[in-house]
Amino acid sequence: MALDLKSVDKPFRKLAKLLKKFPDPPAPEDIHDVRTHTRRIEAVVGAFQLDSKKIGNSLVKNLKPIRQAAGAVRDLDVLTDLAASLDRAGDGDCRLQLMEHLGARRKKAAAKMCKTVDATEKAARSLLKACRKSAEAGLNAANSSNAKGKSIQKIRQKSAGSMATSLQIEQELRDWPRLTDKNIHPFRLKVKELRYVLQLGQNSDSKFIAELGDVKDQIGLWHDWNELAAISSRVLNHGAGCPIATQIRSRTKEELKKTLESANALRAHYLPSDSGRRPRRKGVVTEIHPALLKATSRLAS
Repeated sequence: MALDLKSVDKPFRKLAKLLKKFPDPPAPEDIHDVRTHTRRIEAVVGAFQLDSKKIGNSLVKNLKPIRQAAGAVRDLDVLTDLAASLDRAGDGDCRLQLMEHLGARRKKAAAKMCKTVDATEKAARSLLKACRKSAEAGLNAANSSNAKGKSIQKIRQKSAGSMATSLQIEQELRDWPRLTDKNIHPFRLKVKELRYVLQLGQNSDSKFIAELGDVKDQIGLWHDWNELAAISSRVLNHGAGCPIATQIRSRTKEELKKTLESANALRAHYLPSDSGRRPRRKGVVTEIHPALLKATSRLAS
């Protein structure tokens, strides 16, 4: 058995429980949990190819507005924390003005999310239960000492589907164009997706998975500072010399440099591009880094 039952089962149960008694207003940790669990569920649905079935497709569509609403609140929570970390020396009321603006937006976004959850949670919980049972059925059958025939075939199909999904994402990351501030955020989403899929495997605590998480977090940090820079340019009217705006621009530039360095290092080490090499002969498979191969093979039966 290559797929870990707990990794598959947990996000479905956790999200269903959270949606049933969603707090109003939601705390930052509630928002974080909703986003994390929805992303992991989407990875499971894709890896198990449930999105090709009505139930899986319906679940993804139902969760999308919840995830998007949670993302809007989460962004404002993070931006508020970043604004609070700025040096107040000589800033006048700029820092306070910025934080009040973010606080007001957070309140509106949280209220919108609560309405979204109220409108969709009943259907979402029903679909979560159905998809969870569909995934569990195959895994439990494979774990049974009496498992044979069709049960084994089904789990092999699920494991093979998960591995195929992983390999497809890995190839997309190999083929990604030269990383810039324009395409690094979509790259992060693919890194997150790959990480979630690989975490479905047993003993998924590899160094490679940890490094995917580090790169994901670094890109996210730059993206947050970049968002704060855009907001501050609209909210603060003190010109280019504003100390707070200057701090934000400087930090954004600093984090972009770190981001590109870490992402390029990951690609160079684990996912080197095929561009510039000789064309591959038909039937010849691109060499895969041993750590990546090990993490991916844990998904296979």
